[in-house]
Amino acid sequence: MTVTGLVLTDADANNHGPFNLQFYLDGNGNAVSATMDVDDVTAGPSFQQTSGATIAGAYAAGAGGFEPVAGFGWSAVGPITVSSAGAVAGFTDFNYLTVADTANVPLTGTVASGSGTITGLGAVSATTPDTFNFYAIDNNRAFGIETDDTQLGLTYSQFQN
Repeated sequence: MTVTGLVLTDADANNHGPFNLQFYLDGNGNAVSATMDVDDVTAGPSFQQTSGATIAGAYAAGAGGFEPVAGFGWSAVGPITVSSAGAVAGFTDFNYLTVADTANVPLTGTVASGSGTITGLGAVSATTPDTFNFYAIDNNRAFGIETDDTQLGLTYSQFQN
């Protein structure tokens, strides 16, 4: 399936694009997608979103990204718990190129749910609090994208059974 001419409008009403995406559907509500443009390189998994899905419980979370000022990548992985009241607690093992790996970096924060989005996961960085917007795929999985000005980051969380 091909989607052409997709235009994204940011919070400042700036239009970005158009983007042309190619989706390879698996027939089970999942797809792999890639942009087919000369100006960007983007690819990744896509999932059919379950209406009314919420995020609460114990999750294994993995995150990675790029810090543009220093020019280095980072990664983090660890368990997190999101309470039904919205409290986030947990830790990650954090790796930032040029900085010694840091184990057990605490994660704290609060979340507010609305329209399938959860905002406000605490520090993923070993030193700087970060803000992610989470999008529930279903009651077991969620994606997050960093929405602060610190760095670029994506995270994927899977419910621990």
